[in-house]
Amino acid sequence: MAERCPYIARALRSGQNRSPALSLTRRRANALELIGAVPKPNLPDIATDKIRVASAFGAKPIRVLTYRPVTSDDPLPVILQIMAGLRDGRAGNEGCGK
Repeated sequence: MAERCPYIARALRSGQNRSPALSLTRRRANALELIGAVPKPNLPDIATDKIRVASAFGAKPIRVLTYRPVTSDDPLPVILQIMAGLRDGRAGNEGCGK
């Protein structure tokens, strides 16, 4: 096949046929290193909580993450973000926009 595709033949001769698995492993390591370098904010005035809300049709309860300022007991505005979930429990947005 390499003789029919000059690009592949040239890559094979130049040693650019590195293993995709090694490349992926290196890319993952680089991504984790970059993520670790991002400073984590210190937000002591934010309380976080996880609650479960009953779902319709006998499905598993829905996990809800809450973030609230500890300095206020008054009613506050709300932002509701709903993320799609797949039947196998993984989060994802496959099928969005179709």
